[in-house]
Amino acid sequence: MSNTATGKLVVKNDTAQVSGKFKIRTIVLAIVDGNFTDEVEFELTQERVTLIEPFKIGDELQVNYNLRGRKWVSPKDGIAKYFNTLAVWRVILAGTEKNN
Repeated sequence: MSNTATGKLVVKNDTAQVSGKFKIRTIVLAIVDGNFTDEVEFELTQERVTLIEPFKIGDELQVNYNLRGRKWVSPKDGIAKYFNTLAVWRVILAGTEKNN
């Protein structure tokens, strides 16, 4: 499921090497919705962690992302929890069509 969000870059975390084969980086965009501003975290993984490099805090960005979700069942009590991820696959300056 592909979606688009536009907002101001407020957090640009370093890349974390989770395992020998997996790396992840998170960013946060401040997205204005009417009178409210939501701060939404997005994930970049593997080769996509570098997509955010050209941008700095305060830049107005447009991100294309896939909504992903998964179920996890606690081995202790069998209670299911659900996790959602906003997985970025494209980042551009808002109002441009230049790929990065």
